[in-house]
Amino acid sequence: MKQRKSLFLVCLLVVLSMAACQKSDKEPNKPEVPSTPTLTELKKQSSEVNVFKWDNWIYFSFKQNKVVEVTTPKTDKGWDIAFHISDFKTNGGEAGSGQGAAAKTDLSELATVVKLEGLEWVTDKTGVGIKKGMMAPADKTEPKNLCLSDAVIKYDISTMPPPIAASKNVWLIKDAEGKVVEFKVISCAWDGPSDKKTLPLKFEYAYLPEVK
Repeated sequence: MKQRKSLFLVCLLVVLSMAACQKSDKEPNKPEVPSTPTLTELKKQSSEVNVFKWDNWIYFSFKQNKVVEVTTPKTDKGWDIAFHISDFKTNGGEAGSGQGAAAKTDLSELATVVKLEGLEWVTDKTGVGIKKGMMAPADKTEPKNLCLSDAVIKYDISTMPPPIAASKNVWLIKDAEGKVVEFKVISCAWDGPSDKKTLPLKFEYAYLPEVK
């Protein structure tokens, strides 16, 4: 009786082994499909800055999402972008010691995926200057970014108060560390009485997500 049971078990093992071999021949191992890279969520932030100050630049930090005090802009890496009416500068080139630069895109909304190939990155230069008064000559010692200045926002001094036109494009700006930020103006319009005019610039921005 024990011999019959042993023989039955041996036969069963042989049959199972043959079945497994046949299945292996019919269904070869499939290569592992790599997981599709995913992008982190686009984290939009927004802010508002009064850019109407003839004598001063207004310095802004994207990381801190606020205006910051800067006394030595050419050596301070605590700021990323600065505003002066329709003039802009980044923390790079002749304006700062960071890796700041700017480029224009054809996008009209902040996007998770942005094509960076072929973009023309512009760093800040001196030579054009800024006006520190309505009728004052340009101060050509002041550097600014020619990609952003008089392009993100424009104004026409032929009428008073000068009408403001804001670009609908998304602009790419490298912060002081060289990280790419998407930047878009939401609105820009004069506010307040004639003797206390302000020019609130409302904008949204987001750091480009990195592929994981």
